[in-house]
Amino acid sequence: MDGAITCKITDVQHFRSKVTCFSKLGAIKVIADKLTDVQLDMFSRSCFGKLFKMNELKFAGQFMHNLLLRQVECDDDAELWFALPNDSVIRFSIQEFGLITGLDCGPYPKDWSSDDCTTVDPFSRRIFNGSSKVSNKTLDATFRSASLDNDEDIVKLALLYFLEIVLLGKDPKNQIQMENIRKLDDMNAFNNFPWGRRSYDMTLRGMKKDFKKMAANVGNRKKGHKADATFYSLSGFPYAFQVQVFCLLIL
Repeated sequence: MDGAITCKITDVQHFRSKVTCFSKLGAIKVIADKLTDVQLDMFSRSCFGKLFKMNELKFAGQFMHNLLLRQVECDDDAELWFALPNDSVIRFSIQEFGLITGLDCGPYPKDWSSDDCTTVDPFSRRIFNGSSKVSNKTLDATFRSASLDNDEDIVKLALLYFLEIVLLGKDPKNQIQMENIRKLDDMNAFNNFPWGRRSYDMTLRGMKKDFKKMAANVGNRKKGHKADATFYSLSGFPYAFQVQVFCLLIL
């Protein structure tokens, strides 16, 4: 980052807040306990195979909140910069996200759109009874109660479960984009899709959106007084940023 460092919120404007994240790493154990050895082997050979083996981390909410308060001005909307207490500055971009997760962070295919679509595909008909509206809560219940008879379908469902619950972490009441489900009809296309970029976009959007909420809270407080404690949750996969900062501090 070139030029002088300007924090979006000054030290005197910092305020307390409780932070959680929608991404649930406990989903990894749910999948591991659910699938048979054969099915786990099939899952391990997918685009999420390596990340599936990661150890479960605890989300450091207070740590993340303090970092978000140290966000500095940046001209690039595709990345975030933060000023650490030791006067160093770190960048969080898709490059760091890709190195940490090992996911494909390449460009989206030209024919891909993030717009929601209600077209019901064969996999949805088999697993979700043809519904064009499936929430993360419904996905969780469906996966936990699913039959293990069809190896291919249960592995596809596990991949969707990992994608939505871990990598695209969002409010359980939110609807899953049907495009994500439809990709499961072509496993080659699913495994070659840049899910890392999709996860990063969700993560970045969540961090920016919730930062705006923080700024609004700061604007409502009286000078010289701490703002009332707030609560918010981060979407996407903020664990990647947490790991990045932990590694930098250790080194």
